[in-house]
Amino acid sequence: MCSSDLSVLGRKVQIASERGNWIASGEQRVLVTYHPSAVLRTPDAAAQQEVYSSLVADLALVHGA
Repeated sequence: MCSSDLSVLGRKVQIASERGNWIASGEQRVLVTYHPSAVLRTPDAAAQQEVYSSLVADLALVHGA
């Protein structure tokens, strides 16, 4: 089985520690963030809001890049 982190970066990514950071992938930069479905899969309402806020902040970084 192959995941997107292996396909794009050639290694596993620890989302909790690498989220919000730009990583070089060849001549491109990629931003590690949560998959949007992670918001829906998070069972606790407070944690769900935190994941959502993190995703929105990361998308704002990409938009401003």
